[in-house]
Amino acid sequence: MLPAIGVVAVVAVGLTWLPARASAAVALLVISFGVALVNMAPGDAYYAASLQSWEQGRFIRFHGLSQWIGWLWPWATLAYLLGRVAARGE
Repeated sequence: MLPAIGVVAVVAVGLTWLPARASAAVALLVISFGVALVNMAPGDAYYAASLQSWEQGRFIRFHGLSQWIGWLWPWATLAYLLGRVAARGE
């Protein structure tokens, strides 16, 4: 894991010299790849078991909100970055 963090740090420092539109385009590609990778991953084998043992309590609304945020943030970020790439006059 440590070599991966080092590679990402070097790439991130290298990308700081890119213009804003190019940085948004790179981020758009990276997040698109991440969303595709997550959607192709198999389901969690322990998810059903954890749902059976999970008590329905006062945290149900918080859990639902965090789940919606977890589902929606990549798409909102992609829409924002697409707007940044498509914007003119920066």
